[in-house]
Amino acid sequence: MKKKHALTLSVICLLGSMPVAGAAENPFADIPADHWSYDAVRELADGGVVE
Repeated sequence: MKKKHALTLSVICLLGSMPVAGAAENPFADIPADHWSYDAVRELADGGVVE
């Protein structure tokens, strides 16, 4: 029984440390995708003004 609990806990920890797919879509670490300025910053990045 303890082995089963240890395995379950290990799987939960492993899955919890994996990045989610939505996070990979946002190239800006400091601006959440739902922030009011995200679209403007994305347009500036697409135009090569900012990185």
